[in-house]
This record gives sequence, structure tokens and C-alpha cells, in this order.
Amino acid sequence: MNVLTVKDLLEYCKIAIKEGHGNDKIMISQDDEGNGYHYLFFSFTKASDILTDDEIDTDIAPLDKTIILG
Repeated sequence: MNVLTVKDLLEYCKIAIKEGHGNDKIMISQDDEGNGYHYLFFSFTKASDILTDDEIDTDIAPLDKTIILG
């Protein structure tokens, strides 16, 4: 599974809006298996402002190139 970029997310959002889901609420999966969820309450936060290298897999997404949705 590839990690989404902001551009990827935008394209998925455009499709969802065209399909009539523009006012639907957003839930975020807590893991890559999709079996734990929470609602999305805030948008882009720089990971480097709130996380350390020990808290994120920097091989997948370096802190300075990662944002958090929460």
C-alpha cells in the first residue's frame, strides 16, 4: 500500500464531491487494516511540529515531508 500524497487526496476528494459526497463526514482509519476509526476534526498539521523520529516510520515518510490529519 502506497502512502497518499496531498495531490492524491485532492483527487479522491474531487471524485467524492462529483459523486455527491461533498457534505459527508470524514472518518480516518487508525491503522492500515481499516478496523479502527476516528472522525477527522482538523486538517493539515506538520508532523515535524508534534512528532519525533521515534514516533513515525521515517523510511516511509520523513518528518519534514509528512502532514497529519486528525
